Amino acid sequence: MIARKILTAGAVLSVLSMGATTAVVSAAPTSKTFAINAGGANEMGKGDVMSSATAKGTITVNIAKHDVCYEIRTSYLKDITMAHIHLGKKGVEGNVVVTLNVKDFNLKARGHACVTVPAAVAKQIFANPTGYYFNVHTKKYPNGAVRAQL
Repeated sequence: MIARKILTAGAVLSVLSMGATTAVVSAAPTSKTFAINAGGANEMGKGDVMSSATAKGTITVNIAKHDVCYEIRTSYLKDITMAHIHLGKKGVEGNVVVTLNVKDFNLKARGHACVTVPAAVAKQIFANPTGYYFNVHTKKYPNGAVRAQL
């Protein structure tokens, strides 16, 4: 009888110890945030390199929500016409993949919003952020005044 109780207690402890060593699996991250520090010297061609023009802030890509959120503050940029995320590694110009709303950039020198994008675009930026860049266009610099890689 005593041997049976000891055996039963040992079996219970074995089961409990197996449960205690079970690994907890966490979900993979679904968003990445990138610090932006855009300047004229980073822009291809003739960016706004003669002033202190900048666009600084963050861009967050969320693959679960299929969106790109941004909070960008601009300095010394006037008459902003466009702001985008383009496909293109450092030193390469590329096609626009995300268009940001520039209304607040001109009114408040700051833009903050989220843009819904196709799921494939969010996944591609998430997987290879250095293959994309952010830039701001102005009337004086229609091809881009400041730029930063993600």
